[in-house]
Amino acid sequence: MRRTAGVAALVIALAGTALPAQGAVSPPRAAGSAVDGRAESQAYTRAESRAAEPTVPAPYSWAVGWSAVVTSSPRPGIEQLALISPSGGRRAVATVPAGTEVIDVRHDARAVITRAPRGQDDPSVFTVWDVVTGRRFRVQLPPASRLFFGPDSRLISAEGYPTSRVRVRAWGGAPQRDLSVPASDQAVVSPGGSTYIVPRGNDIAVHDVATNRTVRVIPNQPPSVECRPHGLWSDGATRFGCYDIPGNSRTYKALTSTGAVTPLVREVPDAGEAFATTPVSAQTTWSSSCDGPGNGVAIVQNGQPRWLAPNGPWGSSTVFLDAIAGSRTSLWMTVGWSCRTDEQRRSLVRYDTTAGTTTVLAGPGSPGSQGAVRSAATIDGLT
Repeated sequence: MRRTAGVAALVIALAGTALPAQGAVSPPRAAGSAVDGRAESQAYTRAESRAAEPTVPAPYSWAVGWSAVVTSSPRPGIEQLALISPSGGRRAVATVPAGTEVIDVRHDARAVITRAPRGQDDPSVFTVWDVVTGRRFRVQLPPASRLFFGPDSRLISAEGYPTSRVRVRAWGGAPQRDLSVPASDQAVVSPGGSTYIVPRGNDIAVHDVATNRTVRVIPNQPPSVECRPHGLWSDGATRFGCYDIPGNSRTYKALTSTGAVTPLVREVPDAGEAFATTPVSAQTTWSSSCDGPGNGVAIVQNGQPRWLAPNGPWGSSTVFLDAIAGSRTSLWMTVGWSCRTDEQRRSLVRYDTTAGTTTVLAGPGSPGSQGAVRSAATIDGLT
């Protein structure tokens, strides 16, 4: 399966949960079309350099476009955790051990969860970082566990061996109550932590955290293949992918209210993940942009896929694209500057799906000579 450089932060409520008032920020809608063609003629933009650290968004806001990144440093064994604003401003959070991953970013960008590097059978060690106060909390869980931001300044853990369970935890990690739903390393949690979405073999369960009740069961498409959730397509609709033999992946949305399932981006062969951008975008499962035209990340325009080859400081060479989030006309990707396995340069970029322009936000090519992006998560309002 495709390996990603990071995960997208989950930042909007599922069905039946109202969005908070937040000025201009609202859930994105997928629609629209534009021109065909793979080549990108527009120049890229270097994110604007900031003399001062960006101001963190207000508490309980919906900070679409903010990112958390781990970047390399000249010091052996040490990397840098930072918060990146939508314009590319950088706010340092902490130094972390090499191999640290960004797991989740709270919807207001005021807190980040990271996971320390580990062996296959080692405990999962997470750190919850309070970006504003500088406080941090260490949460150690069994191997192959997951940790998410939950409701009301709580956490949700999905724990594996030796005891499989899903728990609501206090901010510092203390267990409070269990949920009657399976744990899985492929589960996702909706923004604000109101809903836990988990594959269960032949279906996907949408579970309400407050009531501890499964509110919708979504059958696999078809029942014989593996499916897993990716987050939301819109408020009240879950998006998920189903994976068969190589080249035969499909992505769908399902309404929580009725269970109705609708295929997404049929125009993109082997699309394992779709993003609710305008126009809609998708990423292939069993291949990447390094496999040449017809693979990697595409935008669907006029009923046809336009495969992305964005311009940037990496030049004209073939690059490795990994889409991690999408909202309105913004698609956030990490860009590996080459397809060589030993290539170390990787940047976080925002791609404008209508103008075709690329803005480098973090990593090489961004202000301040930042190190290579090792892990990234972007708040997009859905994933």
